[in-house]
Parts: sequence; C-alpha cells; structure tokens
Amino acid sequence: MCASTDPPRRGRFLARLHPRCIRRDRDGGAAIEFALLLPPFFLMLYALIELGRAMWNFNTLQLVADEASRWASVRPTATAEQVRTAALPMGVGLKEADLLVAVARQGPDAAGVTTVNVTLTYTFRPVAFLGAGGMEWQMAARGTMPVIENN
Repeated sequence: MCASTDPPRRGRFLARLHPRCIRRDRDGGAAIEFALLLPPFFLMLYALIELGRAMWNFNTLQLVADEASRWASVRPTATAEQVRTAALPMGVGLKEADLLVAVARQGPDAAGVTTVNVTLTYTFRPVAFLGAGGMEWQMAARGTMPVIENN
C-alpha cells in the first residue's frame, strides 16, 4: 500500500501520506542526521583549534621567558624595558600589547650566585565565535638564569 512502482496517481499519492507510510519512509533521514550533527562537530573543531592556538602561545611564551632571562643574565644592568625590547622579536605570534615583562634579580646566595628572573604574563584572547567575545586567559611563564658578571 505504501510503495509502488506505478506512475503516481492522485490516489496513490494520498496513500503515501498515510501515517503508517510516513513512519516507514526513510527519505531524507541522512540529511536530517547531517543537519543535527554538523553544529556540534564544528563547535568541537573550533574548540580544538583554539586549544591548539593557546598551547602554541604558551610554549612560545615559555621560550621567550627562557631566552629573555638568558639575554638578561649576560647584561647585569639591563632594565625591564630593555629586556622587553629584546624579548619581543622572539615572541612570534604574541601580541605586543598583551605582553607584560617583569625582571627581578636575586642574590647573591650562599654560594655567591646572583640570578635573574624574567616573568612574562600574556593575555590570550580566543577568536570570537557566535558572540563569545570577551573571553581572556592569563598565561604566565618564568625563566631563571645565573648572572654572568664580566670581571
């Protein structure tokens, strides 16, 4: 009663609209499943990409902190602004306005070693998605090196 290979006639068309026939009809099921699964898939893909960007920024931040502390360790009189100026070219992909640099020297300790600590703080902002702008994550990285004094 529901399926027919005969050319459609008015009576057969109305028979296909019977509730029993509609329940058995599978036409368009794949399109509906695709439409239901596509938004969560794209949301997960977006989250994965943003997580990757955040991890890349954090790794870059840690590298810059280590390199900036190494740079400051051979220049004992360098100011925080000089360390920041030296660190900026190393931070590929980091926005200059979102990067804060703090330099602290400690020591000498019992062994007579003076260390320089460079702490970088970076504000990571994910790309806005569906009005989710305004999110920020604070990242911090610290590099410590012994100061090498030229005598």
